[in-house]
Parts: sequence; C-alpha cells; structure tokens
Amino acid sequence: MILVDSSVLVGLFRGHARPAIDRLRALESDGVPYAIPAVCVQEALRGARGESEQSRLHAVLTA
Repeated sequence: MILVDSSVLVGLFRGHARPAIDRLRALESDGVPYAIPAVCVQEALRGARGESEQSRLHAVLTA
C-alpha cells in the first residue's frame, strides 16, 4: 500500500510539478490503490482557502 503525504496533496491541488505529484497522477491513471492517512486529509483541509474549497477538497479526499 502506498501512503500519500499532505505535501503531495497540496502540491497536486495547487498545480505544482514535482516527482511525487507525477507519481500520484500515474498511480491514479494506472488504477493502483493508495491511501491518504486521516491526519493528511486534515492537514489538506486546514489549508483550504474558504468553505467552498474545503467542501470540494473533503469530497475529493474522502471519495
């Protein structure tokens, strides 16, 4: 199982290009399972820029 860190999530949502973000995109397109620890979900949600962004992030991260 691959665990995804909050720094990768934040970079992904902000459109950054880094090797770890590219790897996460590859995992998604290849259908490889991965997990996001609850603490990383919480950290990503705390970085949201308003309630609407927080709601969208929550929907994506808990899907």
